[in-house]
Amino acid sequence: MRKQKGFTLIEVIVAVAVLGLAGSALFSLFGRSIDNIRRMEELHSYQLAGEEVMNRVLLLGQVPADGEARGRLDQIDADWRVRILPWIPETLEGSPEQAIIRIEVEVSWDGRAGRRNLVLETVRPSLLRYDAIEFRQAIDAVFPG
Repeated sequence: MRKQKGFTLIEVIVAVAVLGLAGSALFSLFGRSIDNIRRMEELHSYQLAGEEVMNRVLLLGQVPADGEARGRLDQIDADWRVRILPWIPETLEGSPEQAIIRIEVEVSWDGRAGRRNLVLETVRPSLLRYDAIEFRQAIDAVFPG
């Protein structure tokens, strides 16, 4: 009997099936990776928007004691909220002229799984205002136009 060279039909079918499964798994993994990259880019755009709002507040010379402002980021279809909270001293009894405040910026948007939000916080010493101040207009006026 002669020795046959080559592969049998069963060996070829098994090899093709294994390659097909491996290729399918790799394409699935690749698709999920692309989706994750897109989500990270989307989250990064909301983070940058929050940082811009935070920078506007940080550039204000005076901030309202216990102030809050809200606005809309039309370019990325999101809302923002800024809260000013006393940090040191914990309360503003006696109306101190300056204090270390906590600034909290929250960016909210509608995601595929419902409402999502991102919160940025920092602390800084600041001069406080106790009279009526239009906080939203002050934030918008930091970088005009």
